[in-house]
Amino acid sequence: MLLIFSFIIALFASFVALPLLMRLAWRLQLVDAPGERKVHASAVPRCGGLAIVGAALVPVFMWAPMDDALAGYIASALVVVAFGVIDDFRGMNAWSKFFGQGIAVAVALSAGIVFEVLPFFGMDPAPPWATYPVTALFLLGVTNAFNLFDGLDGLAGGCAALSLLAVGVLAAQGDGFGYALIAAAVIGGIFGFLRFNTHPANVFMGDAGSQFLGFTVAVLSVLVIGRADPALNPALPLLLLGVPVVDTLMVMTVRLAEGRSPFSGDRNHVHHKLLDVGCAHYEAVAVVYVIQASMIAAAFVLRYASDLAVVGAFAAFAVAVLAPLVWLRRVRRRGPPPPPGAPTAERRNLWLRRQTWLAPTSVAAVRYGIVGFMICGAFAPLPYDQGFGLAVAGVGVLIVAAGLVRPLSSATVTRVAAYGAAVLVGYLLVRWSLVSAPVAWAVALYLTALCAALGVALRVSRRDLFRVTPQDLLVLMFAIAVPNLAGDVLSGQPIVKVALVLIILFYASEFAIVRDDRARWTIAPAAFLSLGS
Repeated sequence: MLLIFSFIIALFASFVALPLLMRLAWRLQLVDAPGERKVHASAVPRCGGLAIVGAALVPVFMWAPMDDALAGYIASALVVVAFGVIDDFRGMNAWSKFFGQGIAVAVALSAGIVFEVLPFFGMDPAPPWATYPVTALFLLGVTNAFNLFDGLDGLAGGCAALSLLAVGVLAAQGDGFGYALIAAAVIGGIFGFLRFNTHPANVFMGDAGSQFLGFTVAVLSVLVIGRADPALNPALPLLLLGVPVVDTLMVMTVRLAEGRSPFSGDRNHVHHKLLDVGCAHYEAVAVVYVIQASMIAAAFVLRYASDLAVVGAFAAFAVAVLAPLVWLRRVRRRGPPPPPGAPTAERRNLWLRRQTWLAPTSVAAVRYGIVGFMICGAFAPLPYDQGFGLAVAGVGVLIVAAGLVRPLSSATVTRVAAYGAAVLVGYLLVRWSLVSAPVAWAVALYLTALCAALGVALRVSRRDLFRVTPQDLLVLMFAIAVPNLAGDVLSGQPIVKVALVLIILFYASEFAIVRDDRARWTIAPAAFLSLGS
């Protein structure tokens, strides 16, 4: 429970602190101005890293079992953040950044944050003349990898959250509760930040934030492999860190091959290549999230495999990521230029939108799909706990009280009723499906059809009132990954099924309420029927 509380406290601390920091950043002119290699068109505050760091440290100081390694991590991380803040305010050259990072790495090494076993050195501890330089290069490399990778809204934060999830789960499964708590706290801070950083971003994390996230992921990877579970493959961080490492190796190789400094700026990053081949901003971020999650999944499969298997898998992912981008870019250059004023994502939707019957049909399918699901849940032959009844009554009292204070719109009433019914119906139908195979198949097919209708409706809708963001994809990944990776901790609990049902119902209900004027007169009665039954 402390891991969950750490996540929640950091989430709300980051969420509350960011608006205050953003106002302060404007006063202090701590903003990121647009430039040739940047994708934003106006100045944006870059104080998000301070919110992530401050929010994460609250539960860490409250509950983390402090030892030399954790104390060393906190001290070295604060050094990284301090130099990052100076860089955000005044700007620093590469060597000044390395100087600050070198101090932080020295503090970490002196606290015992060192790889004990190295790839291809066997299972015995490697000699200090090898472990200390390798650890120092690893910490420096990953810190700068995430710093260089922070090029699109939500990109570095989301990838760091996925890596921290994997590292935290490995720590919790081993003897590393303190490391898992740090991971949970930093993930909470990231999610609070992403609420303001999803495209178009209202705030950036800055160098302080990106370097802190990279340094934290690197340190926790060292501690988990060296202390929490020494049986883990020592090459596993390559897969756990994923796309940022692939991106940095690729970019620096290209720069050196062109005779330039490896730290010079350009547009050769993976996310730049995705934009160049026609991906929209949110599509590029979503693609990177999927690749990052795939590499992390491979890390769990190969966590006890041989060094050659892990390194080979990393190399295979690197080729699978980079080769299509290079090929698509060459094909795009040889092909005719796209017509002016026609974005790629819009051109892909033109054929669908020319089918005039598709938009009203798909929207109606979403509307009646929600209604049918709630009505079925109302007649599910399972009793629910007394707590559900109290919760339903409490929601009703809150609605009435809020209506007395301030008149509620029909959309607000519909939304509250729909979300409350979704929780109840989702829980009941998942419980029913656990004891009846036909019901389980029926629920799965019904939700699949609802998802298909929602996907089509989102594509053909011309009104930009509702859209799925990369942060929504990240939430879905966490909802799927946490119950499956947690192992025995959540065994026997239908958490993943309930989470998936709720996510589908929430997004479908929100789309219908915002997009469909008829939804208020159909979804609301069905929701109240479910709650009342």
